[in-house]
Amino acid sequence: LAASLAEGRQLASKAIAFVKQSGASYMDLYGRHLVDMAINIIVGHLFLGQATRSERKKAVARRFINTQIANIRRDVELICSGDRAVMEQYDLLAGPLPPA
Repeated sequence: LAASLAEGRQLASKAIAFVKQSGASYMDLYGRHLVDMAINIIVGHLFLGQATRSERKKAVARRFINTQIANIRRDVELICSGDRAVMEQYDLLAGPLPPA
C-alpha cells in the first residue's frame, strides 16, 4: 500500500509539471483534479497509519488506496493528454450561454 501511495505521488508530480508548462487556463481546467489527487494521497497516508491498529482499519486503508490510485492514474492520463477541447469547443460541447 505504501508503494501505491509513492506511485501516486510520482504520478501527481508528473501531472503538476505538465500543467505548469501548459498555462493558466489549463490549470483552471484541471486544478480540481490535482487538488483531489493530493488530498487522496494524504488521506491514504492517514489511513495507512491507522492500518496497524486493526484488521478492519487495514481493510479500509487497502480499499481506499486501491480505489484512489486507480482514479489518480486515470486523472493523470487525462491531464497529460493535453486535451483542450473543453476550452476550445465550449460552445459546441455545452451549447451557447443563454442571454442574461
